[in-house]
Amino acid sequence: MSNSAGPVPPERWLDIVRVSVHDDDAKAVEQLGKQVLEHGLPAIPDFVQLPSTEFERNALLTVQDVINVIRKKCGQSPFSVSPDRLHIVESASLRAKLGRDCQGYETLGRIYISDAVRVYPTSFAYTLSHEMSHVSSYSAAWFNFEMQAEKAVLTDVFQTRSGLQRHGSDGKPELHGLNEAVTEYLASLIRIVLSHEEGDFAKDCAAKAYTIDTDYATITALTNTLCRELGRGYRDDWTCTADVWACLLIDYWSGSDEFLDWLAGPYPDMAKDLRQLDTNAAQAKEFANRYGLRIDFGSK
Repeated sequence: MSNSAGPVPPERWLDIVRVSVHDDDAKAVEQLGKQVLEHGLPAIPDFVQLPSTEFERNALLTVQDVINVIRKKCGQSPFSVSPDRLHIVESASLRAKLGRDCQGYETLGRIYISDAVRVYPTSFAYTLSHEMSHVSSYSAAWFNFEMQAEKAVLTDVFQTRSGLQRHGSDGKPELHGLNEAVTEYLASLIRIVLSHEEGDFAKDCAAKAYTIDTDYATITALTNTLCRELGRGYRDDWTCTADVWACLLIDYWSGSDEFLDWLAGPYPDMAKDLRQLDTNAAQAKEFANRYGLRIDFGSK
């Protein structure tokens, strides 16, 4: 699929980088912060990596093209990433680093996919579309530099914003559940678009077009239910479910909070509770019961 969303800009890693530094070191650290913003950080060294294939690298670019088409429809500028951002990692090293089994992991603009996933092309298509959705989202990070032997050295990194997810005043994550629901929605859109294309990767996407990860199924269905309800005219420009999803996508990509700010007006308690929801199915069901929402797992 060719990129029909227009010219692609220079590669983007992060949207905002904040640095911690003493005044007398400001100039050196500012330059390092600029380098991180433009060129990112090296891959996590603890992971045992395997070479990516030409098929996998091309698949990343194909997903990027589709995301840019969707971004354009939502009035957002295109983004660009390099296939070098894709890292195939031995599953054992992923587990050792994260403390759990994991098919895919995205952080600070890099994607790590388990070598166990690449064995199953449809699983690879699902995981890549999900992690690329994260890469496309608004991202901010805090970096701590210290001067060592007259050289600024990076000592700590903390991602403060990823899509809709951020950290509250108490330091705890907020909007994790909503962020993953929007990620799953976008990833499904990507696979649906590609299901109409030709080629092996398109077929792999078609097989998983409407699949939602079990861990995210309830929070995604809840979010769709909420979008369907709000799309019944709660705002003049929300005339259907897709209109509300589009508002969420714009916030996800731009770092704005239009959806949450609006919700906090007529429904402050719901907005507050939504901030605290993670991906736990029981919590999502409790939220639905509290606000009279009937979760429909079958709706698209």
